[in-house]
Amino acid sequence: MSKTNHKEEIDLLDLLQIIKNGFRSIGNSFLRMINFFLSYGIILTVIIIIGLILGYFWNKNTVNYLQTDTIVSTDFEGAAYLYKKVEELNFKLSVADEGIKKEFQQEGLSKISLKVKPVYFFREISNEEEAYMEYLEESKSLEDNEREEFLKNSVKTHKLTLQHPSDYDSKMLLKKVLKYLRNNEYFNELYKDQTAYITSQISHNKDFIKSLNLLIENYSQNKPDGSNSIVVNGANFDFNGLISRRSELQKETSDLIQQRIKNQEFLKVLDEGSPKKLDEKPFMSKNKMILTPIFLILLFFVILFIKGILVKARNLERK
Repeated sequence: MSKTNHKEEIDLLDLLQIIKNGFRSIGNSFLRMINFFLSYGIILTVIIIIGLILGYFWNKNTVNYLQTDTIVSTDFEGAAYLYKKVEELNFKLSVADEGIKKEFQQEGLSKISLKVKPVYFFREISNEEEAYMEYLEESKSLEDNEREEFLKNSVKTHKLTLQHPSDYDSKMLLKKVLKYLRNNEYFNELYKDQTAYITSQISHNKDFIKSLNLLIENYSQNKPDGSNSIVVNGANFDFNGLISRRSELQKETSDLIQQRIKNQEFLKVLDEGSPKKLDEKPFMSKNKMILTPIFLILLFFVILFIKGILVKARNLERK
């Protein structure tokens, strides 16, 4: 029994010694940390001040950017041209092409960028195009990027994203971009002729609808008993057929009016959009004066660490 008690007393003493050593180690670490800051306090203070100054100027000289999202409409295989033209314009802006300089009359062209991507409304894709895409998907006859290109070129609505420094005139810049993109004789002539044709077709449809309305009205006023047909100049017309035909024409005319609006000009703007601030990542934009001193202090510690390793390496060589 006494041996057991003696063993427990030894274990307790060992535990107390371990705890004592732990507190001593913590105390020594704390004293070393105080000694470190006393030795390098002035240097660290200077580093923090320099970091705050650099962070202030970094924040002050950071260029704020604006972004404008504009929705445009294309037709008649104009999507492929649009994407090619945007790529071409981006390159010319990045190298400050002389022709673009004269056209835009703007300095700092390399700070301007333009992106384009399709806005998917699947009702815009015809049944034939949809069936063809399903065939391509099943047959795997095209690579993924080729199928994506086909789908993109089948879409008629696209979003242009213009980014530029906040001191640039957004509306004026957008007008210059659209003028550059629209500079194509073929598409401008095509849209002009197509608009004239659609206008004529709308007029014919409206006249036809008026005629159908008169026939339907006459039938309603003079409806013969048990009859579902109308006789005009000796010809029989089915009443339900006339109603159905009028509905088809009204739907077709409505679609043509919408199409005419879109075809008034090449790359018709459906929504110009308003400039909005293009923020940096929130952490970076709001903490530059804090991040800069921290970065410099970390760099200082890394230098001290490397210096310590080199000193130890030299001491080993001497031994």
